[in-house]
Amino acid sequence: MGMYEYQGKIESSVEFDYFPYPVSDPERLTFEVLEEVCPLAEEWELLRELSYLEVREDVLWRPFSTLSRGEQTKVLLAGSLCRRAHLYVWDEPLNYIDLYSRMQIENLILEYKPSMIFVEHDQAFREAVATGSLKLENNSPSCC
Repeated sequence: MGMYEYQGKIESSVEFDYFPYPVSDPERLTFEVLEEVCPLAEEWELLRELSYLEVREDVLWRPFSTLSRGEQTKVLLAGSLCRRAHLYVWDEPLNYIDLYSRMQIENLILEYKPSMIFVEHDQAFREAVATGSLKLENNSPSCC
């Protein structure tokens, strides 16, 4: 995605979507933060994704900084799902998420079946949603 230095050449014919998103001004309303994350999403799409994650609609009209870390994560995940990327790249999507919310996110992934690469330490989550995995141990990759 061009975010980090690397050597060689990376070519891709698909659009990537990288999570987590940087929030430039957490004092802005959550709705404004989501407009930046997913500018093409309609409000009803945001509300749909938030409802799947059981995030109340009123969080959209609160400053992003007033949401709990778990709410912030779920809001940004909802924004990610509204982007409709060809390939989602999620780095630790379960940070700050409680067990119940983890199950909600797991169910969303199983329902949508998006093409996804993710880094996650929660083994139960990985086993539930991943169709394949790459394990790095002592800097040596192995496929599972």
